[in-house]
Amino acid sequence: MAGDELRRVRAHRSRALPAAARRSGLARRRPALAAGDGDLRGDAFRDPATRSRCNLDRVRGAGAPGDASPRLRHGADLVHGDRRPLLGRSRSGRARVARSERTNRAFSLAGVGGAGDERDGPCPAHGSPAGSLHPRSAAAALCPAADRRGHRVAAAGGVWPRGRVPPSNLAPRSAMYPRMRPPGPAPSAGILDPARARAVRAWCLYDWANSAFATTVIAAILPPFFAEHASHSMPHNLATATWGYASAGAMLLSAVTGLILGATSDRLGRRKPLLFGLVLMGSLATASMALVPGGQWRALLVLFVLAFLPFASANVLYDSLLPSVAAPRELHRVSARGFAYGYVGGGLLLAVNLAWILAPRRFGLPGLDAATRLSFASVGLWWFGFSLPLFMDVPEPDSPRPRAPLPELVRSAIRELRGIVARRREHPELLRFVLAYWLYSDGIGTVIRMATIYGSEVGIERKDLIGALLLVQIVAAPASLAFGRLGQRIGPRLAVAIGLGGYVLITVVGYLISRPWHFWLLAAMVALVQGGTQSLSRSMFASMVPPSRLGGMFGFYSVSEKLAGVAGPLLFGLAAQLFGSGRFAVFTLLPFFLGGAALLLTVDLERGVRQAAEVSAS
Repeated sequence: MAGDELRRVRAHRSRALPAAARRSGLARRRPALAAGDGDLRGDAFRDPATRSRCNLDRVRGAGAPGDASPRLRHGADLVHGDRRPLLGRSRSGRARVARSERTNRAFSLAGVGGAGDERDGPCPAHGSPAGSLHPRSAAAALCPAADRRGHRVAAAGGVWPRGRVPPSNLAPRSAMYPRMRPPGPAPSAGILDPARARAVRAWCLYDWANSAFATTVIAAILPPFFAEHASHSMPHNLATATWGYASAGAMLLSAVTGLILGATSDRLGRRKPLLFGLVLMGSLATASMALVPGGQWRALLVLFVLAFLPFASANVLYDSLLPSVAAPRELHRVSARGFAYGYVGGGLLLAVNLAWILAPRRFGLPGLDAATRLSFASVGLWWFGFSLPLFMDVPEPDSPRPRAPLPELVRSAIRELRGIVARRREHPELLRFVLAYWLYSDGIGTVIRMATIYGSEVGIERKDLIGALLLVQIVAAPASLAFGRLGQRIGPRLAVAIGLGGYVLITVVGYLISRPWHFWLLAAMVALVQGGTQSLSRSMFASMVPPSRLGGMFGFYSVSEKLAGVAGPLLFGLAAQLFGSGRFAVFTLLPFFLGGAALLLTVDLERGVRQAAEVSAS
């Protein structure tokens, strides 16, 4: 029976179009539509339920279900939601299943195939009796009036070749088929909506604002400025050690304050008031560094801690505002845009500060010290000024307000962390990866925080230090993209291991530097591996996390990342104090990179993904 149907359809199609017309891609119209067939261009043709009834009548209406061919039965079953895997055993079969599933999805979104469908009687689109087959390809098993594969029907029985548009008496394609879109908010609520676009832009501008603190204060200007002020009362190596202790202490405190403020914001149900207070405190502390008298290194350290704690804690609240400005399908795009804003904003102000430091008199400044102090003030104003759009345009997330007291919320957060640690047996590969990440992330963070003060100790001038850091900002973005492609080609685990090998080479070169161009070379090497190593580490962690535990796991990831920045600066400072020079302290970074790479190579990424799927399914 199935073979007879296919032969009859192919024979009719061959008669409907001469060979010359098929070869040339042109088709002759069949006789004009009768007056009563005008509904083909009207509501009956556009109605999805009508097209669905055509499908069923043509395939299932002809006697018993076994009378039609398997290909026809399979197409009809897919249209009506019964997905029988008759064609899923071969590549061509899977392709036909995929096409049928797209059709089924279109009908299901339009509300077709419910229990109340009338599936008897003639097809109202073309008037042929129930049970007859249309003269067209049997593989799709769809009514020509609802054909979505490129054919057009000029009249009952006529077939237009694929890819050719029929004359204008047929309804246009936009009228034949409703426009389908994936589930989610309506287009008016998307990123093109003016209010939503304004909120996204304001959210991204905060990354533009606070990145200036990370580039200018933490990495570029403050470490050598502190070493210069502290050198009046202590040796250079002791100044380096003191800065390492202060960095480690600030990082440890920020991990604790981040947990407390996160729980507080959940209790209040509002994040912007807390964020505004943190931004105000951090920007004032940063600008106040310009007023510290010469030699008062203790006051400078206190202001640094008072600025760093709001900077790190505000990032927790800032990240939690992302779902309130972006729909779920826009999260990655909006987050990436904020990352780009941060690179550009931080690099732009760093370039301006570098121009002030290199040529202070050209800008009306008396000298290098005045240019440095003006840079601190500019960071405070930049941070506060570009943060204001966030408080005006970004809405608060719609979240419930727990009635539990603050101590209970803090205890619940600690219990959640303990639960994650207690369930470590369910994720052995993920736990091994986290341990490896703690090691090499601590080394990477130490390089970022200690590079400029170490360069100042070995005799590199401040203009070369800041210029090299500006080079890192310029090179890191495209290098991260290239590293991502490398990870796709050879795998993220091996790509990160290559990056850690680069950091081992950076450590050796760091011990040998003595001239400015050595430091520029070192900065270029760091820029090549820094962004790519961190981004691939994040993607590997995400792939091994069960979807049902994303929130808790990433909260643990954020806290652990801050805690990982404590040991490296602490050991670096101890070594600089014991050996009397920061050169020997550089070698304290090797265990972090070598141990992290060795532990990372033992991680079975595919097994970790399977474990995450098993935990999520259970």
